Amino acid sequence: MILIVNGERIFEETIQAEVSRLKPHYQSKFQDQDKSEAQKQLADWAKENAIESVLLKQSARNDPREIPNQMIDQSFQALIEEHGGVEKLHKHTGLSSADDPSIRDEIEQKLRLERMISDLHGKVELPLEQDAWIFYTDNPDQFMLQEVVPAGHIKKGSDIHSIQKIDFDEVKQQVLDKLTEDKKNERIELYVDQLKQAARINYIEDDSQYKKALSSILVKPAGPDCNLDCDYCFYLEKAELFKETPTHRMDVKTLELMIRQTLQQTTGSISFGWQGGEPTLMGLSFFRNAVEFQRRYGQGRSVGNGLQTNGLLINKEWTQFLNEYNFLVGLSLDGPEHIHDRYRTFSNGKPSWKKIVTSAKIMLEAGVAVNVLTTVNDYSVQFPEEIYSFHKSLGFEYMQFIPLVETDVNHPERAASYSVDQVAYGSFLCALFDLWQADFVDGLATTSIRHFDSVFHTYVGLEAPECTLLSECGNYVVVEHNAEVYSCDFFVEPTWKLGNLNHDDLILMLNSDTQKKFGELKSDLPEECQKCQWQRHCYGGCTKDRIKDPRDKGFSHFCESYKMFFQHADPRLQELAEAWRKIQAQPR
Repeated sequence: MILIVNGERIFEETIQAEVSRLKPHYQSKFQDQDKSEAQKQLADWAKENAIESVLLKQSARNDPREIPNQMIDQSFQALIEEHGGVEKLHKHTGLSSADDPSIRDEIEQKLRLERMISDLHGKVELPLEQDAWIFYTDNPDQFMLQEVVPAGHIKKGSDIHSIQKIDFDEVKQQVLDKLTEDKKNERIELYVDQLKQAARINYIEDDSQYKKALSSILVKPAGPDCNLDCDYCFYLEKAELFKETPTHRMDVKTLELMIRQTLQQTTGSISFGWQGGEPTLMGLSFFRNAVEFQRRYGQGRSVGNGLQTNGLLINKEWTQFLNEYNFLVGLSLDGPEHIHDRYRTFSNGKPSWKKIVTSAKIMLEAGVAVNVLTTVNDYSVQFPEEIYSFHKSLGFEYMQFIPLVETDVNHPERAASYSVDQVAYGSFLCALFDLWQADFVDGLATTSIRHFDSVFHTYVGLEAPECTLLSECGNYVVVEHNAEVYSCDFFVEPTWKLGNLNHDDLILMLNSDTQKKFGELKSDLPEECQKCQWQRHCYGGCTKDRIKDPRDKGFSHFCESYKMFFQHADPRLQELAEAWRKIQAQPR
């Protein structure tokens, strides 16, 4: 079952809890009903109650009026006193002081709901005495009282007729109270009906086609905007899709909507990847809002954040924030100065290397968890040892190398000139693998290179963490600054637009026919690939690498590169896999 109300998912356990709550009342009221019919009716009632509860809470939350902090403080203090102190409160709830903000959020939500109910009740027109009299005369059976006859007055064989109607004055206030309560309930029911009519409610009873879960989401808060103008950037051209404004920024409303949908429609741990363009253009306040929304809607779940940045705006304040909230940073740095500045320049053509290296040192010295992301292009491919040694000299232990292939915009029948040649990249991988191996100490790697780590997973029977090595892709989605959702950041284009968060649900877009079709593109391999001995270690690589150079005719641009690498590295990878299996087999 999938039930989503205005982007907020209601899970099966919530429905079942409501069923349990309603069951005693239902059974006493419908004792003679067929059992299967009763179960269905009860489930329907529970579902409707859950929907109405969510709608009321959403409406209360959307009220722009703030709840005064003093009221929240007073309610929080009252809760503490009710449990006999803060320690007993935490013990009773299984929480800690770190969860106090979440407790306060629940208090605020409760106060908001109470305020909304009070406001609705305040609009009720109170019944008059005439209304009470009409009810009294129209419902005489409700006001009959059986007179108690003393036992000594009862004669054998006599009938007792001792029922009389209660006087109106005796019950007038009770009737007025009942009519008032009825009017209040009717006002709430009318309001809920209005909310239902305006709501987006998706209910799918058979959810067998919606089993794909979301564990990560890629966000483009500044769209394609960037403070660099790298020659090889594939995302700058996406500005053509968003011509409505010259600059592109995700507003706070969209940010909250995206985080709320992500956390309310999923379970388990979730990670947010913030990319661009350049995401730091949003400013620190944007990301402070992001982590606050994650705390508010995460309800204690494990939420991770990754930030891919060129580092130009990183300063002490940024590093403090990144450390405080455990952001994993991917810094785009192509190596030594002559390599990096080959293509990574400002719009005026000036180099960016010195500023980015300064930012790298600031983050590394501050203890920020930072990886280096390096593109491999037609120039940098010549210098594997120089790049690797340079990264190590700065203090990077985690490295990612991204080979470039893009279509030449002026000659769409071929790849752009900065794209890396297959054989050259194969040689680069082999040299890099040897450098990585040479740094092993006592059989363990001292540096991490993402591609090698991912490939190793395939050698020990584990699923590769890198989507390019999976048999199918489409296990995450991309959210643009304007709430539009796409299949992949390499395919932000109309064909692979899944919808918009303002009127579509994230988990349904992830499991949509369009996303399924996109994911299956990867498994549609040429026959030669299907027969290749290395197929299970690469599955044809990234889908986009098969289309960026038309001369590749459906094969990955890096097919030959991977063959060279596997032929070179396979014996050593087999040894490492066997050593890993022996360690895993040891008793613990």
